[in-house]
Amino acid sequence: MGIKDFFRGRRIEKIAGDTLDNANDAESLQKATDVIIRALKKHPEMKGELLSKIGMQIDGDNEIPNTLMDEVAKGITNTEGIPNQIISRKGVIDALTDDGITTIIQEGNIDQNLQNNLADSITDINKRQKVKKEITKNILSELYNECGNLKDADLITKIKELQLNQSNMHTKNRITNIIARQMAYNYIKFNGIIFSRFDEILSVEEMFSLNFPVIIEKIIIEDLNEEKLKKIPKDFNEGEGFVKKWRKKLLEDVADKIARRYTDTGIWNVPNSEEMRKISEEEEQFLLNTIENKLENLTGLKLTSKSLLDIRSQIRGKSNVNSIIDTMTKLGLFDLLLNMPTEEANKLIKVFTIFTRNKSHREKKDGQQSEELR
Repeated sequence: MGIKDFFRGRRIEKIAGDTLDNANDAESLQKATDVIIRALKKHPEMKGELLSKIGMQIDGDNEIPNTLMDEVAKGITNTEGIPNQIISRKGVIDALTDDGITTIIQEGNIDQNLQNNLADSITDINKRQKVKKEITKNILSELYNECGNLKDADLITKIKELQLNQSNMHTKNRITNIIARQMAYNYIKFNGIIFSRFDEILSVEEMFSLNFPVIIEKIIIEDLNEEKLKKIPKDFNEGEGFVKKWRKKLLEDVADKIARRYTDTGIWNVPNSEEMRKISEEEEQFLLNTIENKLENLTGLKLTSKSLLDIRSQIRGKSNVNSIIDTMTKLGLFDLLLNMPTEEANKLIKVFTIFTRNKSHREKKDGQQSEELR
């Protein structure tokens, strides 16, 4: 029997066994839902087309309760033998109400892709944003719980697929905790931590600014139970030992990025953070030695006295180089410089540096004058 034969001479009320005489009758609505679900199971070869046709009839008939497709869709998510994906078909999704979609996402047994497809169809912007935020929150919670079971590459892929806005501090904190927890489990299982592996999600500079080894240590201690205690590396030394060891490894990764960035741009750019500004003299010397070793491996060159002075100044937050670089990046001047002859590029850099310093001086002077006028 074809789809046209199934619907010939019938309205949705006939398909549903004449159960929709009273649109406010919950029992009748449930009976109609059951009849439609049975029809979908009975005709698996045309279930998608059948459901689309039903959806279009519901959507186009004011006498049929607009919550009928909501109930049918919920029923599908709890019924074996009917794929959830048919809910997203044209005609079906159009017949769903915003509240119905929200309920299906919250209560239905559906995958994340379908959840997002359904959320995109919510007409009320505020409701849509709220639902999508809730979906993201649930996914991140699942990823947090899956730490230790997922491979690093799979975890990174799942986070990247979410296309999250990390300018949102709440979201960034969740991602930070997920990555730190995965690293904690990597340490317990493999006696090692590879910070740079997650650099495309959270840069090693950001990790250092957050003092990641302290976060990881805290997770290790809080997550330890009797079973995990047996697996923890013997060299785990709670407190200064663990943190000192892995801060050093993280500083090594930061040094590598600083050296590579210099090789590409000819400019020293040390990450500016409170954590960097308060590093110990021992850590500072280790960072400088590592930068020099990395630079020598990349270019065969050693650090000059001028470069050392520049890097030390930036470490302690006493240089305006970072602000210059930020401005040049926003203006697209790095791309311009890379395509210019070296001599001309150096001249432009000097001019731009003088301009930036003068601008900073003017802003400071204006601020002082404004303060005096108050």
